[in-house]
Amino acid sequence: MLRLIYSTQRHVLRRTCLELAIQQTEQEPDSRVLLVVPEQTKMDMEQDYLTMSRAPGLMQAEVLSFRRLAWRLLGEVGRQPLFPVDPVGRAMLIHRVLHQNKDLLHSFGYLADKPGFIRQVTAVLGDLKRYRIGAKQLQAAAEKAEEKALKDKSLDLAIVLGGYDAALAEAGLTDAEDDLTRLAELLQTLSDLPGSDWPWPWSRLGWLKRTHVLVSGFGEVRDFTPQESLVLRGLADLCAHMTLTAAADAAPGDSQVLDQGLEAFMAGRRTIWHLQAVLPGLEIRRVDAETTGLQTRIARLLRHGNLDREPGTQDGCQLRLIRAASTDDELSYLAGMIRQLVQLEGYRYRDISVALCSLPSYLPRLRAIFREYGLPLFLDMERPLNGSPLMRHVLGLLDIGLTNWSRQALMGYLRAGLSGLTAADIDRLENAWLARGLFRRDRIFRDALYRLPGLATETETEAPDADPDEAGPERETPDCSLLTLRDQALLPVRDALRRLSARSDVQGKGAALRQILADSGMLERVEDLTGRWAGQQEMDAAVMLAQSWNALQRVLDQLVQLTPDLPVSLKQFRDSLSAGLDTAAAGVIPSAIDQVGIGDLQRSMLRRAKVLFVIGASAQNLPPALPPEGLLKDPDRQRITQLIGQYLPSSARDKVFADSFVIDALLTQPAERLFLSTASPPANLFNQLAAQYPGCLMQLPECCDRSDPRLNAPAPALRWLLGNPSGLAPLRSELAGLFADSGLQLPEAGERSLSVRPDLMRSLYEAPVVLSVSQLEKYASCPFSHLAERLLSLQMRPEWRPEVTETGVLLHGVLERAMQAVRQDLLALPEPERERLAQALWDRWLQADLSALIDAWMRETAEQEGLERLFDAGLNASAGRRIRRTAQSSLQVILAQYRQEKYQPARFEWVFDPQRQGQLRLPMPPGQPVWLRGKIDRIDHDGSDGETTFRVIDYKSGQRTADYLALYHGLALQLPIYLAAYAGAHPNLKPADAAWFTVNRPYYAAKTGEQITNDALAGKLVNMQKPSSLNLEPDDLVRLCRHARWQAARLAGELLSGRFPVRPCLLPGQKAPCSWCDYRAMCRFDGNPSAWYRPAKLPAQEAEGTRGGQKASFLEQLRKAFPDPSVPDAPQEELLP
Repeated sequence: MLRLIYSTQRHVLRRTCLELAIQQTEQEPDSRVLLVVPEQTKMDMEQDYLTMSRAPGLMQAEVLSFRRLAWRLLGEVGRQPLFPVDPVGRAMLIHRVLHQNKDLLHSFGYLADKPGFIRQVTAVLGDLKRYRIGAKQLQAAAEKAEEKALKDKSLDLAIVLGGYDAALAEAGLTDAEDDLTRLAELLQTLSDLPGSDWPWPWSRLGWLKRTHVLVSGFGEVRDFTPQESLVLRGLADLCAHMTLTAAADAAPGDSQVLDQGLEAFMAGRRTIWHLQAVLPGLEIRRVDAETTGLQTRIARLLRHGNLDREPGTQDGCQLRLIRAASTDDELSYLAGMIRQLVQLEGYRYRDISVALCSLPSYLPRLRAIFREYGLPLFLDMERPLNGSPLMRHVLGLLDIGLTNWSRQALMGYLRAGLSGLTAADIDRLENAWLARGLFRRDRIFRDALYRLPGLATETETEAPDADPDEAGPERETPDCSLLTLRDQALLPVRDALRRLSARSDVQGKGAALRQILADSGMLERVEDLTGRWAGQQEMDAAVMLAQSWNALQRVLDQLVQLTPDLPVSLKQFRDSLSAGLDTAAAGVIPSAIDQVGIGDLQRSMLRRAKVLFVIGASAQNLPPALPPEGLLKDPDRQRITQLIGQYLPSSARDKVFADSFVIDALLTQPAERLFLSTASPPANLFNQLAAQYPGCLMQLPECCDRSDPRLNAPAPALRWLLGNPSGLAPLRSELAGLFADSGLQLPEAGERSLSVRPDLMRSLYEAPVVLSVSQLEKYASCPFSHLAERLLSLQMRPEWRPEVTETGVLLHGVLERAMQAVRQDLLALPEPERERLAQALWDRWLQADLSALIDAWMRETAEQEGLERLFDAGLNASAGRRIRRTAQSSLQVILAQYRQEKYQPARFEWVFDPQRQGQLRLPMPPGQPVWLRGKIDRIDHDGSDGETTFRVIDYKSGQRTADYLALYHGLALQLPIYLAAYAGAHPNLKPADAAWFTVNRPYYAAKTGEQITNDALAGKLVNMQKPSSLNLEPDDLVRLCRHARWQAARLAGELLSGRFPVRPCLLPGQKAPCSWCDYRAMCRFDGNPSAWYRPAKLPAQEAEGTRGGQKASFLEQLRKAFPDPSVPDAPQEELLP
């Protein structure tokens, strides 16, 4: 008896099928029942069978997928394949065939090593085998095709499919995709046997004659394949009864009416039409169940565009429609509502299902939020194993050898977590390699490059924008602890690569890799990590890691099985492994009974849940966007179907029908509660439901109140309380007590100032206290950033980059050596005629070719500072050339300025601190001695007028100009403090000027049509790079020095008292310091206009508002505070800012 049951209600078909199976086993205990279902529903069907049946077990009923049925029946008669190739082996074999036939291929040859391409070819070949299309049909299609692209694709597929089948036969292997074909052949053999008594071994399947077969779960999103159809025909001829189900709105009697009906049931109608041809005499009947409520009205909306809602219906309480401002808000509401349903409304986690409309977009954040809310989840999806720690470890090991120990390969290997090093040790190694720019095997294993701290880094270079007052650390001794870590991590890698390279064939390399893993104790490491993750309730990751070990062994087994004696290079071995691992995937069963089920729309449709959340119900994701069509686009598939007369399914068109059915089945299955949410413009269905049920629509507010589900977990609630003064006020006293019991203090409402106890500050700065000028400038700009950088020692990890060194150590070294050479030439001139002969010396230097000298000075600096790496061919051609050009441009400008002036270079890199000749003590209260330290790039002297004066020059990489408001408020202390320090160490010299010099290579942007001579251009470039002076008279410079010392003393006093408010300083017309600060994420400064510290404007500036007016008012304030610069008295207190 052949019977087909169809309905528009998927759950009705499922229940009917189970009831028939249970009824049959109860009425005829000696008969057998085979339930054939899709693989992913097998376990659920078994559970439902046991739940519905009065019998305590599955005795005479078996729940099988088509593939399991094939192995079940073939195994009974000893015809199961002995050497089957699974998807992993298939991918490796296809990779080999592609490379062997690269010269014959038209489109596929150059794509063989492209990531993901093997997976695409494997998918297409799987379709071809399931729909019984072979290499000959593809060749015929290529001969008939007129389009060149289709002709080339068909020929390439014919070559690959033919080569793949030939390789299987040569190796004595079979393809798992042919299992159903073999089953159909077996069933046909049984049907052809004469009589009722079958000889052995066929008699072992005699029970099929008394078997009832029920096929459920197909005819929903796709039709049966030709392979499956042949199996059904064979079972129909042998078995006592067969019942099939299909989800359809009608049973078409004519092929012309197949397309007349709802999109959601297109696959079901096609299935019914197809089965009528395959199974003559098929009895067809429809089964529907009476339904009411929300799901019935949603079904009407999906299928007919209206709800037909009766007045007074109350099913709106089952529905919630949520609009959120962001994905995090949407997922936080989901997590909080699940906790509420479980805690307050009596649901279990297993009663709840979450359907993600876009799994890739939501899954990473959902994992994090569920972890924060403490929710157990089961992710119902097939997990690719190529990203597991073990797979990354193995491929990273091989990539190290193939990429000459590149940084990406090294860190991929170490970060996999199976190298034996702790995460902290890996961080140390990575930071060391980044700071020293180490990659390539010859550099990584060169001990001399591990000097402390090694090559110049962004933190240690004396770059113009770095801290010029800090003394550089010594660079002499290799860091032995780093060398130990390096050897522990990488010597086994070096040995492993040697062993792999020594073996020439697949079998040898496979054996070597297995032995390498065994010698390193990899199995024990995998087991240890799996156990730790399981103990941390990270079951998904733990199971994946355990399965990846088994998958790797299977990949190596099949690789050796396929081509044991094939000679391969390390790259070919790696590519073959990668092709297999890229296909390896594993399913996971729930690790606990009570978990929230999470999946995409199709997998969620297969679950029965009391509460359903549909997340991401936006216009973009509901229905889901079509996936990439892959290797064969829909037009190609349709054209091949026409050319060979055999059906090849459409991927895009059929996906549209499948998605329609999935959405219909998902939203219309019985559920007590239904939630749809989106953080983007909503889907049409969402809007239609919102129009019908306006009371169910909720817009999540930006600010939560205490009843908001998003606060239904400790961590989110605490964040809200601490960030919401109005919400915290009623609970402050109670919270303060709880905090006090824990040894903590609840911060005051609105408090943004941080403080450190004075006694702790004194212990941090032992007497005598020595501060740098840049420390005080940093503190004045933002006290919190000083706390983070100096006291907490927070910093971005240093990374060696040529462009950092370009404006740092090398340029400083070149300019210093150049000026020393010039000074030696000046001192060599006869004293009486030095002033007259100096002009000729400057001309000689300006006309000289400085290229060779600059190159020599660069090499001297590089050898002294450990920067020889910059002379590697690649870096020397890029960064080295830029440094030479910048140095030459800057030297030309400096020499030209000396020629025009009477200043002569006198000191370079002059250091002042308490241990040297230059001492600068601040005017602090008694008992609080504070000295300053610093380093001045260049000092020039001028003795032409009988009195020797000096100026200080500070090198910068960017343009700087005098900001008199910053000078007045202590935000620009560097130049005046330098003047004060040098003047204090040389009382016979008088300060005359201070300036910034920009070390760069300027460019002049000419206007359209502008004509300019070389001399004029040279003059413009010199002017663009000339020093930016403070432009003050000598007496005013003395006043400024004293003012700067008092400002430095004020800042030092505040710093040492431990005051670190989160209040950065903002000057008019200047960029906020937060724009380049590395600590913004820690201070949580919100940039509110009232939160900035805005220094008071100078009195006269209010009226004049110009730069000239600012300078005049600045000088007026200085002169009032220090009337007589020659008298070293204190300024008038009321004039201090």
